[in-house]
Amino acid sequence: MSIPAAATSQNKYTFTLELADLELTKILHREPLQAVSRLVEHFIFEVRCRGLIDDGAEDPPSEVIPVWSGGSEGPFVNGIRVRLDFNGDKDAVVKDFGITHFASQARTVASNLIVRGVLKQDERFHYLISALRSDVQTETSGQEPKRGFHTSVRTPRIAFLPTPLASLSSTLATDEAQEKFLDVLIPRVVADEILGRVEQSNEDELGGFLIGNLCRDPSSGRAFVLVNAQVEAREGTEATCTSFKFTDRTFLAASHCLQSRRRKGERIVGWYHSHVFCRKCEKRNTCDVGTVFWSQSDQTVHESAFPHPYQFGLVVGYGGGAKNTGNGPYAFKLYGWRDCMITERPVTIVNGVDDGEAE
Repeated sequence: MSIPAAATSQNKYTFTLELADLELTKILHREPLQAVSRLVEHFIFEVRCRGLIDDGAEDPPSEVIPVWSGGSEGPFVNGIRVRLDFNGDKDAVVKDFGITHFASQARTVASNLIVRGVLKQDERFHYLISALRSDVQTETSGQEPKRGFHTSVRTPRIAFLPTPLASLSSTLATDEAQEKFLDVLIPRVVADEILGRVEQSNEDELGGFLIGNLCRDPSSGRAFVLVNAQVEAREGTEATCTSFKFTDRTFLAASHCLQSRRRKGERIVGWYHSHVFCRKCEKRNTCDVGTVFWSQSDQTVHESAFPHPYQFGLVVGYGGGAKNTGNGPYAFKLYGWRDCMITERPVTIVNGVDDGEAE
């Protein structure tokens, strides 16, 4: 079904996140569901990675459909279905996203409700997703028609750079199962640069950007991310021993660095930061507790600043039970998008990488 496609479609529904008490007798808060357009972008990217859309072709028409609770139409849903149509609706690819995909927004709302005193700390609650057709809203309100969530926002134009996997990783090149549709490859030299920065730092967190290409193996058609370089984030950053914050100035500096490299198809594919808050602890050298973990603040940063489906975060810290990278006590773990949720994912270290071609 590798067919160039065009024009996206208008969503007929508006979706609302609702928080309620445990007895479902009182609605505590309502607000628009934020992740609808992200579902479309991530699913289209997955379909591209799997080769169902020609590289460089336009996005296919998309439709966002409620998956109703109990089989009846409304108002609450068990999930949201994204449908991509090919060949004038004769062929379609669909994917369902359950209600758990929206837990992060619900937790953020709950935190704000705690600050406002609407919820108590550690108080349990229900969150629900409701869907209403835009034409129904118009009839009941007498107002101009609401257009709902508009799914015609195009995903960033994707250009996969032809790159033979066999020249980078024999393990991935011979993996016929191909269970992962987007592997992440990091050159040993880049990993060593990051670990070297961490080793020379104090207990405050440090971070940076990962620049690379979206690639496709010409032989197998397998898509993967290849990191080419790390860029230190210094301009405008705010760091303590337990937090690291990017600012607009940080991203502007990274953008200038990316432009100056003038490498074909390069983009910001991720970020990294350190967890070495216990560096001065007297028991550090004998402690077997690792500090390589994904925190709630990491989740917030990644969702807001690195929303694209190919972007990932690398956490560097003391190994403990994490995979040892070969640089003393330090290790890292990788977290990235999968089915529009952030989860721990594998990473492959490769020894030699061609640094790309200038435009």
